[in-house]
Amino acid sequence: MDVAVKFSGGDKLKARLLQMSHGLEKAKRVNVGFLENADYPANDGGARLAAAAKRARKTPILGEKGRLGWEHLLSSWAHWQETHSPQLHVAQVAFWEEFGTSTQKPFPFFRQTILSKSPNWGGHLGRFLKGSEYDAGKALAKMGILIQGQLVDAIETGPADNAPLTAFIKGFSKRGQDHGIMKRAVDFEVQ
Repeated sequence: MDVAVKFSGGDKLKARLLQMSHGLEKAKRVNVGFLENADYPANDGGARLAAAAKRARKTPILGEKGRLGWEHLLSSWAHWQETHSPQLHVAQVAFWEEFGTSTQKPFPFFRQTILSKSPNWGGHLGRFLKGSEYDAGKALAKMGILIQGQLVDAIETGPADNAPLTAFIKGFSKRGQDHGIMKRAVDFEVQ
């Protein structure tokens, strides 16, 4: 026995699905991180080192010989940085923080953020899409703001394990914290 099924209507559903598909075509992705135009101020390190050298004259760090040694070292670095320091991109410094260097332990704030927060990103995106009437540009911008905040939080809660000389130059030991340039440079772009 054959059964014939006939459908009618559905015009409103078809129109709504078409509207949703047009909204989803407005953007394809969001890039979050340190974008290419994020730079540290030129010769920023030289001024910081010069100020630390002046403080070293007044601070008994390692006794008289140690104090004079630090003062000389800081003054030499300050002079070199003021005359030779290239423009540093924030992404380069973030890479050094993330993976470490020969003199610095890794501080994997970016990977840890992805590992701990990304399982919830799909749910957030679904809610943002629904709340924006399926406008992908608006939803991805909200995702960018969310992930940007999560990365900034990870930088702010980083360890206080700078080397003694670095802590002296900065005035504190917290990693990823100095002038706040790295935190302010976390950005996003919707494409």
